[in-house]
Amino acid sequence: IPKGTVVKSKPIDKCICEFKTVYDVYLYPISINEVFASSKNQDYTFNLKLQIDKAETKISDLGLEKINLYLGNDTYM
Repeated sequence: IPKGTVVKSKPIDKCICEFKTVYDVYLYPISINEVFASSKNQDYTFNLKLQIDKAETKISDLGLEKINLYLGNDTYM
């Protein structure tokens, strides 16, 4: 999705929010299956288990060099 593309949220109480991408966004046919979190002293580690959603596709076929993640939750104001 090119930088500068306008995207809209799903409606919540009939309110739709509009956003504009500030970076090129790359979409891949993967999803997060599980998340493991651990901490030792003040250090935190998150391990993600990913699943490829496209049949017979190998992770090496996707050309992934990096994955940007947005961490958020379902809370809205």
